Amino acid sequence: MYPVAVYRVSGTRYLQVLLGVLPLMVVLSVAATLPVLLGDFPYDLTMPLVVLAFTIVVGTPFAALFKLADRSRVLVDASGLTVVPFGYSRRTVSIPWYEVVELRARWTPIAWQVRVRRRHGTAVTLAAPQSVPWWPDRRFRRELAELQAWLPPAVPRPAPRPAGGLRALIWPALLVAVLLPAAPQAARYGVLGPWSAAVRDTPDACRLLVTAGLDRDLPHRSIERGSNLDADFDSCGYRSTDKPADAGASPDDALPVSYVRLVVGRYDGWFVSSSAASAARLTASSCARLSGAEPLDGAGDGGCLGAEYSSGSTYRVIVRRANLVLNLRVSGTHAESVARGLAGRLAESVRVG
Repeated sequence: MYPVAVYRVSGTRYLQVLLGVLPLMVVLSVAATLPVLLGDFPYDLTMPLVVLAFTIVVGTPFAALFKLADRSRVLVDASGLTVVPFGYSRRTVSIPWYEVVELRARWTPIAWQVRVRRRHGTAVTLAAPQSVPWWPDRRFRRELAELQAWLPPAVPRPAPRPAGGLRALIWPALLVAVLLPAAPQAARYGVLGPWSAAVRDTPDACRLLVTAGLDRDLPHRSIERGSNLDADFDSCGYRSTDKPADAGASPDDALPVSYVRLVVGRYDGWFVSSSAASAARLTASSCARLSGAEPLDGAGDGGCLGAEYSSGSTYRVIVRRANLVLNLRVSGTHAESVARGLAGRLAESVRVG
């Protein structure tokens, strides 16, 4: 006798089941939380996106293979239903309608499924229909109603009900695990990703200093060009040619500005990090090592300022602009004010994009 109806798992459900919706959400929640644990700087969305893309790229071919190899289905006719399993090693189960005590929707963390409780024997979970785990879709509810229409009149036909108890908290908890840690950090510092604007070429450090108005702070100077072994870094120093009024005094303690040095570093992204996030992490770690560092607001995309020596005649400023880190050192009696102003102008002179 030919079956009246045949139920199979849809192709999209194979992808969801194979990827494992629940494990995928757990992995994404961990990937989304890691950028928060790395430090107080803009939230980097690259890692969760890489994890998601990698899972989909790897999982889709396997889902297609599973779909092609799958023989599981549910056959229905007037005598009962027959469950054909996925693998050939598992036996087919035939259930007459008079053996069915209950046929209802059953929730699991990865899918809504149909569960058949028999008068004799263990309960059987049907291979199809299936639906997404958050709430049964229209197709699942329609196919469930079609199966229940075959039941004897005395057998109850319960409709799907939302999962109760602790089970109902699984998906909200995972959603909170993904969004809650990232939200405060993103709201305070912003969000970075592969699309974030970046500096393509390392700028000339000497040209940056001149463009930022070094003539105003150090009009009489001699250049000390650094040796740069890496194309992603450049450095430049200027020393004042003025002489202190007191011949025995140190220039750092006698001149308003005695020395200015700038090191420019351009950072690239890597597999799970955007280029701007790499620069942000380096800025945060450098500021943590700078003694007495204080946040420098209004200069670039964040940075810090601190005295390099206890005398207070030399100050360092570390400023990030996109994926560029500017490390500025200024010595002199006016080193702090000059470093603050020069750092802001340096960040403004950097061309991004």
